[in-house]
Amino acid sequence: MENLDQQRYAKRARYSTVLADEPNDLDSNSLIYNSFLASEKSEVIVTITHFSPSEFNLIWREVRQYVFRHWNAGCGQKSMVSARGLLMMLFTSLKHSGTCDVGAAVFKQKPRTFEKRVMSFLTVLHPYLMRTFIAAVEQKWPMKAHAESGHRFKNFTAARYATDVTFHGKHSLDEHKVEVSMVPNGFAIDCTKFYKGSVSEKTIFDENIDPHLAKLAKRTGERTLKDSEPGMEQWAVLADKGYQGIRLNHRAVLPLRSRDRVIIENYFGQLKTPWATFSDTYRWSRMSCDIVLKACLALTNVDVRIHALRAEDVDVNAQYIGRRNRRKDLQDEERRWERRHRTWL
Repeated sequence: MENLDQQRYAKRARYSTVLADEPNDLDSNSLIYNSFLASEKSEVIVTITHFSPSEFNLIWREVRQYVFRHWNAGCGQKSMVSARGLLMMLFTSLKHSGTCDVGAAVFKQKPRTFEKRVMSFLTVLHPYLMRTFIAAVEQKWPMKAHAESGHRFKNFTAARYATDVTFHGKHSLDEHKVEVSMVPNGFAIDCTKFYKGSVSEKTIFDENIDPHLAKLAKRTGERTLKDSEPGMEQWAVLADKGYQGIRLNHRAVLPLRSRDRVIIENYFGQLKTPWATFSDTYRWSRMSCDIVLKACLALTNVDVRIHALRAEDVDVNAQYIGRRNRRKDLQDEERRWERRHRTWL
């Protein structure tokens, strides 16, 4: 037995104790990222990805282990682009593209090839983004944590989070409406699938009632916290007048106006400022709409973690809504003109 052990140890001793680099690992292996970083000042990374080199590296370190386990794994043809390079391509696409043409031009690739690479990578990365930057935030910030840190809504202390949709009725030019829920310290903790603009806020809320009930239920140790209605088993949701009717079956606060809801306008402003795929007309495949929009939401949570929400984000969201209203008015005017001047053959 001792001889067998010695033979096994001798075979192992032939090899170096330094671990080999993982596939697509190590920052020096990312030719795309390094070429952009070396070509100009570091501002070029911010311009095309929205994140500075240090912020980009922070996100890369967060996702790299998951990517190495799931990207380019198994049999089949391997991607010629490193995972770190694909992460950069993904950020560029979300920041600048209503289509993939812009990103393809930046990285000097064919649009069809570029879109396939980016979407394949995002499909693999999407579950981790949602689990790490959305679901984990909800678990990290229960009502008790907000009470201890002083982050409860000032005027509605019974509200666990605020809920709203990104596009309201007349703003829904792209037929996409997504409901987002945000806790008082500025993080999104849930996002629904996309709905057509004609679907009411109450209908969206009712169709997603199970996630709401789970998040609003009082946890262990929270029943002793200050509540405007002691004895209730659930916290309230803070919504606007578009959610009229949800109070019949659920605990909700629907004020006509509330300074507490400014957190939503701040968040939507920060969401739509960098990510063109969220704020402009969505032209990608409808099948990929949900994961693209939710990726923007997850990255906005990262942005909020790095840079707190600012007052000017409200103005950005107001400008965005004003622009959409103006586009809607122009479209309506064009349709009226066509009806007046249509000639029938």
